[in-house]
Amino acid sequence: MNKVTKEQYEFALARIEELLPLVDDNTPANDKNAVELTVMSDIVIAYEKEHYPIEKPTVAKLIELSLEEKGMTQKQLAGEIGISPSRVNDYLSGRSEPTLKIARLLCRVLNIPPAAMLGFSTEKYNTKYKFHFDTMSEIKIGNDDFILYIRKNQRADGLMSKTKNDRIGRMIWEFIRDNKFGKKVSEDSVSCIWNPIGCNDDGFGLPKNATQFYIDTSKLEVIYDELYLMSQR
Repeated sequence: MNKVTKEQYEFALARIEELLPLVDDNTPANDKNAVELTVMSDIVIAYEKEHYPIEKPTVAKLIELSLEEKGMTQKQLAGEIGISPSRVNDYLSGRSEPTLKIARLLCRVLNIPPAAMLGFSTEKYNTKYKFHFDTMSEIKIGNDDFILYIRKNQRADGLMSKTKNDRIGRMIWEFIRDNKFGKKVSEDSVSCIWNPIGCNDDGFGLPKNATQFYIDTSKLEVIYDELYLMSQR
């Protein structure tokens, strides 16, 4: 990604506020709002990593600090957002992370900026899918999202930087197929919906069409680990 300007950063922060109510746990992976939310989160993280190189608090820490600031108990928070006190305790202990729906409620009740709540999880996984891990057994994901992950992490002088998208796409599919981590939605590719700011202009060289998969969410972590290894070749 090219260097993010202050104007782009401020735009991304504002855009995240607008997009968060439009994306929920049932939003398709290639929905334009879902894709834009991921891209906007990446922009915020890239800018803050350069200009504010301080380790960001975890979701658990964000919730803990906000509870202290508002003088609210775990039981009161649970009642406000409609979950059990034990689930709140899971979030605070780091045993689990909130779904996108609960993350929105936490932001509203605790006055946590959505960008802060979203930003924690995009270093290794796309934000949207991280929220799905404990809510769905299967999720629809386009190969374009996997290719984007590789493009963002690839070494400038590495093999992936010299490999075309169609070849990378085949490598990803072969890994998913051979390990029985998912299946194709169909044999047809669909048009990719990229953010209007133009991901293809940011040096990623993203595909215009991509195969869609149904992926076992319990295997997402393994898949992203493999994608990272691919990106470092």
